[in-house]
Parts: sequence; structure tokens; C-alpha cells
Amino acid sequence: GKPAQFVRIELPGDKRILTLAEVEVISGGKNIAKGGKAAQSSTMGSAVAAKALDGNKSSDWGKGGQTHTANAGTKNPWWEVDLGQPVDVEKIGIWNRQGFEGRLEDFTLTLLDANRKEVFKVAKVAAPFTMEIDVKHGGKLEYLTFRGSAGVPYKSTSKSVGAESHSQNDDPTLIDVPAGYRDPLPFAFQQGDVVAILGNGLPDRMQHDGWLETLLQSELQGKQVRFRNMSASGDRVDSFPRSKGAATITEYLRHVKADVVFAFFGFNESFEGVKQADEYQRKLVDFVKRTRGSKANGKSFPRIVLFSPIAHEDTGNKNVPDGKAHNIQLAAYTKATAAAAREAGVGYVDLFHPSLQMFKESSAPLTINGVHLTEEGNKKLAEIISSSLSGHQVSASQTMEPLRSAVLDKAYKWNNRYRARDGNDVWGGRSILKFTNDQTNAVVLQHELSMLDVMTNNRDERIWAVAKGEDLKVDDSNVPQPVKVISNVGGGSKSSSAVKEGNLNYISGEEGIQHMALADGFEVSLFADEKQFPELVNPVQMQFDTKGRLWAAVWPTYPKWEPLKEMNDALIILHDDDNDGKADRVTEFARIQNPLGFEFWNGGVLVASAPEIVFLKDTDGDDVADVRTVMLQGLDSSDTHHAANNLIYGPDGAIYWQSGVFMVHNHEHPWGPSLQASES
Repeated sequence: GKPAQFVRIELPGDKRILTLAEVEVISGGKNIAKGGKAAQSSTMGSAVAAKALDGNKSSDWGKGGQTHTANAGTKNPWWEVDLGQPVDVEKIGIWNRQGFEGRLEDFTLTLLDANRKEVFKVAKVAAPFTMEIDVKHGGKLEYLTFRGSAGVPYKSTSKSVGAESHSQNDDPTLIDVPAGYRDPLPFAFQQGDVVAILGNGLPDRMQHDGWLETLLQSELQGKQVRFRNMSASGDRVDSFPRSKGAATITEYLRHVKADVVFAFFGFNESFEGVKQADEYQRKLVDFVKRTRGSKANGKSFPRIVLFSPIAHEDTGNKNVPDGKAHNIQLAAYTKATAAAAREAGVGYVDLFHPSLQMFKESSAPLTINGVHLTEEGNKKLAEIISSSLSGHQVSASQTMEPLRSAVLDKAYKWNNRYRARDGNDVWGGRSILKFTNDQTNAVVLQHELSMLDVMTNNRDERIWAVAKGEDLKVDDSNVPQPVKVISNVGGGSKSSSAVKEGNLNYISGEEGIQHMALADGFEVSLFADEKQFPELVNPVQMQFDTKGRLWAAVWPTYPKWEPLKEMNDALIILHDDDNDGKADRVTEFARIQNPLGFEFWNGGVLVASAPEIVFLKDTDGDDVADVRTVMLQGLDSSDTHHAANNLIYGPDGAIYWQSGVFMVHNHEHPWGPSLQASES
């Protein structure tokens, strides 16, 4: 090792923030750092330098064991420990903060002797999740995951926060699967099956149109099969990026007790090129093994069906790729999917070649951008899938609309459970915050997940009834009542303050004007307030259109909808019919959950509603949207007011928005693999 008394970590550059969860100094095989005296260049709040030596290695800021220099950022911030006397340093262990791993990028580690003379130095070190620096062997770097298994630098994970904990790899709870185990083939639904749907943006998008389950349930009358869509934009066969604290795929498979798993992968992987198709086949086989190893229903290995990716449609739109080059890659990954299914002994459905034909036969584009299906595209693909699984032709019809309505109602409840809005408060860093009488977010919101489970199950029963040509009124009397929330107002909260909490005495708009300071020559008049229009509650963003009407995104359920209550978030229009500068009436343009922002576009409105950006349009002039299209998937919903706000049309024709911290966005698009982002 190296004889040193001081261990120093420094970040080069201006406006840098240094945060450390823990630092260990190994000498003689033991951690001697705890006996040292820590210091740092500046301190934010209670995040003092000594917290890097307190034995609390948690990457979770909420656990209170991390250092933090000035929040505004400083030049070359540093942290160091004085060991008291020179010792032979063998290794240095460093634990990073989850959610802000990139802040530690390009750090420098220096060892100094008693006279502060440099005896060892490594510079431009890539930010880790966790790592060891082997001083004894010349500074060899060993990167680890937060769990302590072999890992990689943070940057090489495409900034996918915590993605290593959602890959199914190294899950000690998976059980061994007998060599040569194969599913009974051909695949067939069984009485009471629970079908978990995993995959990328393709099945994620299907749940919003409901056609796949509608057609399958029309064929499964009396079998009482439940479908649970657990897909998400950007998911890959070996990576399911989620924000901190979210349940893993294995945990969710066990939660729903899946008997069957439908797996839709290959789109994002295909951009790695034809040469990597064999590697994709290997990953699929590993996926099958891991998924079987979940033994999700507790009794038997789940039966699995692998679906190939669909083809890339040439829409004729010059603004997006024509798909010719991509289809060569997709064909190779389709072949790899079929080979993996044969090797692993699972079901297989080819979607690539039938979708090529589907696109060829259609007189209008069936995708919005070449790769993401429209409602009509989803309907036709659902016919392909249902026909393949049933062994005979299955076609959609207008008579199925009542069944599709029941399916969409169920899918909405389940989506709010699986893609829980404000997930950071449900299971992430803010879930442990204690408020009045020590009540935490987790106590209130995790209970709401169980409420949604029951509500989802109740709607399955209606689906089964409607599929048989009957009907059943949903009865939610068995849903547990919500946990009573104790108000923070009044200063009783341990995680806030009376000043921040404010009060419940809201003044009117007219009274508010009396408190405004106006420059000479200016005057203020009231256009509308919630006293006149109760619909105008919790407005998040407002804009006037070219007709002089005020549009407002209102969020009555802020920060998230509570099960059993009405979901009345909306985009509304306030009309000044007589041009007197005051609103006369209000129209609800559309109900849309957690509308964080909007912008006028293409004759309609783009609205940020995590986990999507949705396009709404009125085509018949009644000021009520009758077109609803998901334009972009993959917004993280871990913090609803961090997702995508301040939407604005730029002078270059692009739509811009802002996103907050600790989010894991994952946007699929036709130009390449999904765009992952986790920093504000």
C-alpha cells in the first residue's frame, strides 16, 4: 500500500456538487476511516463531512447518511479525512448517491502524507454506483452495483438510474429450473390463467386502445382469464429501468401470481445491428430461464410466449425513417426470437412478417411514426395475435365496443397501480417522510395500491360477463377504505414547516387584486377565478388561443388521484362570449390525468400526462376532444410535477419542456434505441 495520513476526493470544475454516501479506508484488512476526522469544502444543511464515515452506506438520500457540499455548486469542491497519523493504505471504498450518480464523474482521489505531500493519485475517475480503488496494486478500479455485485461505471448504463436492480440478474430468490424443461406446446389458455404482459412500447401502447385483450377475451368466454400489462417504453429483455424503490419485474410477476407471460421484445435491441442477433437470442433464452425461475404463481413454472418485433412501416413521411434499413435488422431479430423459442421450449408468435403484409395492404398509415401503432394499427395487430393464439381467424367488430369499454376501464385502474403516479412518494425516497403523528407517505399510498388491486379484480368480473353477452355492474364495496390523512396545516408536520404549509383560507380573485402592487399606468381586472368557475381549481398552466379563449390545465387531484374518488383532472376552456374581458362560461375539453403542461399544435393540443404526452383534438367544433393519441411514451411518473412541464413551441418548430430530478425517462423513437434520461 501507500503510507498516507490524508485521503482526499475532489471534483474538478466550476459549479460542481460533491455528495458521498460512504468512504472506507482499508489498512491491514480493516476499515480505519471511522476513527478519522472528516472535512469538506462547504456543507449544505446537516449533510456534514462526517456522514461519509458513519457506517450508513445507503445510496438513498432519505436515509440521512450522506454528505453534500453547497447546493448552488462551487469550484473544485472537495472532501477529505485525516486519519491522525500515516498508515499503510491498501484500498479505498466509495459509495455514491443514487439518483445523482453523475455528479461524481471525473473525480480525483489523492493520498497525502503527514506533510500533505502527494503519495498517490488517480484522476478522471468515472462515476460509480459503488467502487473499490486498489491502492496496493497501482490504483486498479473495481466498479460495483449498489448491491455489491460486479458492475460498471454509471455512464455506461446510459444514465439508467438503478437499472441493475431491475434486470432479473443475480436475483437470489429465483429457483433452479430443471435442465431441458419445456412448456407444453402448442400454447393454450387454461381456466383461471393470470397473463402478465412484459415488453417495450409496443404492448405498453396496446393497453390504451384495449383491442388485444378485447379480442382475446371474446374468445375466452367462461375461462376467467386475467391480463396484467406490465410493459413500459424502453424495456429490454435484460433491462427494466425504473426509479428507485420500484418493485422488480420478478416481484411484480409474483404479486399478480402470473401463470402465463407474454414477452414483446426486440425493437430496442434491433438497433444494435444484425451481428448482435445471436446475442439477443442468448438473452431471450436467459430471460425464459429467469422468468421460469420466478415460479410466480407459487405452484408451477409460468408458460411463456415470445413475440417477435413488428416491422417498421414506410409511412411516406419524409420527417421519419422509411424503415428499409431497420427492417433488415428487425428480420434478423425475428429469426433470433423464433430460434430462442425453439431452444427454450416456449410458444412463439411471428409479428414481423404479418405486420409487413398489414402495412402493405393498408391505404393509410397504421403508425404515427413508422414504429408506434395507431388505434387502427393496434386493432389489426390484435387480430393477428388473437388469430395466431387461437388457431383460427379472429376479427374485431363494432359489437365488441362494450367489451372494449370494460377492458379499458380495468386497464386504467391497473395502470395506475403498476405505473403508480408519484411513485417516489409510494416507494421511493419520499415514501419514508414523516408528517403529523409520524404518518408517512408510504403508509397512505402503498395502501392505495392494494385498493387498486381490488378495483382491478372487480373489473375483471365485468369483462367476463360482457364477453358472454351479459353485463355486470361493478361493485367496489369490497375495496378497503383509504387511510385517513392527517392534515399538515398548522405546523404539526415533521417533514415540512408551518410557513411552507400555508393555510386553508383562500381569498377570491377580486380580493387578491387589492394586494397587488401595480406600476403607474397599469390596471388589473379579473378574468376568472374558482369562485366563479369551480372547475378552475389547481390550474397548472394557462394559455390564450387565437380566438381569445383561456385554456387551463387543471389538477383537482394533485398530486395524484385517490382510488374510489372521481378523477376530474382536465383541460378546460374559458370563453369570453361578449368580449368584455371576463369569462362567461367554461367547457371541459378533455378529462386527462395529472396534466402538467400543454401546448397548441397541429390543430389540437399536446398535453403532458405522465407517463405519456397525449395529443387531443376536436374535429366537430363542439370544443370537446374527440381525437386522443399517445404521441410520446416513457415519461417517468415517479414525481408527477417533475415529469414534463412548461411545454413551449420553439422558434425552430420543436416542442420543448423541462423535467425534474430523480426521474427515469425512457422514450422510444424510430431513429434508434430508446432515449434514456435521468437528470433534470
